[in-house]
Amino acid sequence: MALGYHMESPAQVTSRKFEAAVKAGGLEILKFKIPGMRLCAPLDNAIKVLPLMELQPVPGAPRYLRGLMNLHGRDIPVIDLAARLGYGGYTRYTLETPILLCEYEGLWSGLVVDKVIGVETLEQDAWQQTPAFDNAGLLLSGTVQTQFGSLQVLCIENVIAIDMGATHSPVAPGDDDKEVSA
Repeated sequence: MALGYHMESPAQVTSRKFEAAVKAGGLEILKFKIPGMRLCAPLDNAIKVLPLMELQPVPGAPRYLRGLMNLHGRDIPVIDLAARLGYGGYTRYTLETPILLCEYEGLWSGLVVDKVIGVETLEQDAWQQTPAFDNAGLLLSGTVQTQFGSLQVLCIENVIAIDMGATHSPVAPGDDDKEVSA
């Protein structure tokens, strides 16, 4: 007879740790928006907000990977968060377009967001686990109630993991109106 056991995925472990930190009280989050969605991430993973900078294209990359930015001699992938979450992405960037620099266990990435709202310390009862978010590999891990209202919790480790098997752009950046080069 085989013994069954349940192994948690990395996303489930992170979700469980996030929930425990919220319930312990005092977890700081960064609140931000993309078109049609309000999100947050633990402040420990959201390092800083940067202005839009020149991006170097990555041939054969998924459509949500907009390019590489050079930050102090280090090439960091920049992901259009709206496109990564399946919301279509941005068609035009401006000089005011913020890039949220994120880090998870040594993996760095920039996330193009619409607007950074601010920092908030969550109350103990802010966390809401939703069964739909209980699967491995999802980009969102739950919901929290904040002063700004209900926010989706971004699962940073899954968002910044680049899937090179994803749908690739059929054209080089700048060759059509949907692609953007900074």
